[in-house]
Amino acid sequence: MSSVQVEPITPERWRDMVDLFERPGPKGACARTGACYCMFWRLESAEYEEGFRRRSLEQATGGPNKTRMKGLVTSGREPGLLAYRDGLAVGWVAVSARSELLRLARSPALRSDDGLADERVWSISCLYVHRSAWRSGIATALLEAAVERAAHSGAAAIDAYPVKVGNIDPYTGYDTMFARAGFRELRPGRGRGRSLWRREL
Repeated sequence: MSSVQVEPITPERWRDMVDLFERPGPKGACARTGACYCMFWRLESAEYEEGFRRRSLEQATGGPNKTRMKGLVTSGREPGLLAYRDGLAVGWVAVSARSELLRLARSPALRSDDGLADERVWSISCLYVHRSAWRSGIATALLEAAVERAAHSGAAAIDAYPVKVGNIDPYTGYDTMFARAGFRELRPGRGRGRSLWRREL
């Protein structure tokens, strides 16, 4: 198995992100990433949903959420990391200061008691691996790199919001992989839903 390389998203790697997020699956289906562009947690609900609908229903290329993410990347912000195998982007993890994720403030189940103003708490808010690279170690490599990035950026802790195995919308990852990586559950979710986990750094 070839090695995995994980790199921050930069303006020079923007086309790699576009290729990953808009690449069809093995059976030709378009991924939801092409409409979301990892803006779900960064926007108010109505603004995000409008952008998602325009991409999904009108088939606008990428849509408003793509434009917003491109603006973040081209401004020099690095809202996440890309995983490469054999030079091809095959995975993504969104990792940033928790205070950048506006929608967490609206989620009683996921927001922490210490408040969003604490810049020293970071969040892993999305883990995406293209279906062609499932079960090949990509998610683990992305998770390890995200924790390292938060630590090197001065974070005191990093939060995550995984679901239990069997949830049909696991874009925040599975709780089992976070448990193996040293995270502990702070607040359980309902059923198989998202729960709040943390790792001290």
